[in-house]
Amino acid sequence: MKKYVCVTFCIALIVLFTTSFAFSQALDGLWFQAKSTYKGYTVDAGGLLTKASGKLVNYINFTWETDGSNYNIVFYDEAGNMITSTTKVAIGANEEIIEDLGGILGDATQNIYTHLTPLIKIKRGREGPLKSVTITSMGCEVYGGGIDGNDFYGGCTMKAKSIEAPPFPL
Repeated sequence: MKKYVCVTFCIALIVLFTTSFAFSQALDGLWFQAKSTYKGYTVDAGGLLTKASGKLVNYINFTWETDGSNYNIVFYDEAGNMITSTTKVAIGANEEIIEDLGGILGDATQNIYTHLTPLIKIKRGREGPLKSVTITSMGCEVYGGGIDGNDFYGGCTMKAKSIEAPPFPL
């Protein structure tokens, strides 16, 4: 009986130390194509509110910081111009949420300033390599920006999927 308990304990230790509980840095180096929709109101210089809605496309790159605790996340427009960057921590054993991945979506002339909480879904193959990653907003507030030359306020959604590389030169 003593031998059985010892063998079981050894197997449990081997499993414990060889099984990864978190896929840390799974997003390092990944590119995403993000499609956002916005809906709300523009405010012109005279204070007139006008309903507005539309779509924006951005490219997002995740890079693991050398300090070992954050991602540097850079947003680009469709032409490859950097729009904004932020440093954030992924939350959850499988990096499923990034708290307030807010930033600027759009480009230099049509943009929205957001507070965005995304849900990240990582799909892996049988052996553990990444197959795909998707990012979906669970909530998105637009607290400013500019649409058609006017200030914009409202809400948005964002869906992003992992891609091999952006369509612009790096």
